[in-house]
Amino acid sequence: MLNNLSEQAYGHIRQRLTRGEWQPGTRLVHRTLAAEMGISFTPVREAIQRLASEGLIKYQRGSGAFVHSPDRREMAELYELRLVLEPFAAQLAARHATSHELDDLDACCAGFRAIAAELRSNADLSVEQLDRWLDCEERFHRGVFEAARNRWLTKIAGDLSFTARTFQAQRGAVGLVTADVAGDTCVTHAQLVDRLRERDEIGAVEWMTTQIERGRDTVLSYIDKHQI
Repeated sequence: MLNNLSEQAYGHIRQRLTRGEWQPGTRLVHRTLAAEMGISFTPVREAIQRLASEGLIKYQRGSGAFVHSPDRREMAELYELRLVLEPFAAQLAARHATSHELDDLDACCAGFRAIAAELRSNADLSVEQLDRWLDCEERFHRGVFEAARNRWLTKIAGDLSFTARTFQAQRGAVGLVTADVAGDTCVTHAQLVDRLRERDEIGAVEWMTTQIERGRDTVLSYIDKHQI
């Protein structure tokens, strides 16, 4: 029963974190969260410890648990790790992806197109639209890892939660995605799915490398400009 409550607390808090409902630096009070969820203190504590191990929450000795947001150096390091692991995942996905997994990636692309269709020319996404956009991004990249069919690669990605950390840090940064960027993303992500369907391993590696490098440059430039 306790394990189920811990999972419930973990899912609830993690969703609120990834939705950007708490600003970086917000203190998370265990007993307040427990009261909100109608559960005891212990499963909330266990959930927060788990989230801290994933880097989504930061403990400060004597102060408590706080919402963590990566600084510029940490973001750069996350992208360095992604450049090592995700092109390899794309290569394996081109080799092993099932039709069902490819359909799931197509569904993510449909999500991108739906959001892009809502935008005016040269407009930025709203906070709500950006949350949906980043949800699609996270599902898409997680889907590539799952399609790679390598249990160790999946475990590394899951244990480090670097994809979730990358996209969580972008919550609220509405200037990152304009209508033009959204339109380009719709086209490029569909291109990867095509390469996976064609079993084009080299093309999949090249696509993933290029997109992560582009994302890194955009995000780090945004951090520099806005000093976040």
